[in-house]
Amino acid sequence: MAVGRGEDIAADARKLGAHRYIDANEETAADALNGMGGVKAILTTTGNSAVVAALMHALAPEGRLIVLSVGKDSLPVSTGYLVGAESGIIGSITGSPFENEKTRSAS
Repeated sequence: MAVGRGEDIAADARKLGAHRYIDANEETAADALNGMGGVKAILTTTGNSAVVAALMHALAPEGRLIVLSVGKDSLPVSTGYLVGAESGIIGSITGSPFENEKTRSAS
């Protein structure tokens, strides 16, 4: 599954292995994911905290949100939701800006 904004990136998402692309401009991503039973993990590369917070409701119980980017705004999280669903949030640095640019140039 891949979630993005706009059909212009749908083909790239499918090339990277997504079986389904959800255009968040056309449908509510969390509703679409919940309609399929929810997800065990969400890996996000956007710094838009409102978008990330809205997707959290698609996590199945014991699901994990993996954040790979830094946004300028705080991530609003319902602690009741985290505790009740036994969900979790983790973050990771995916590389230095130099390494990321080098990877982008190679693809």
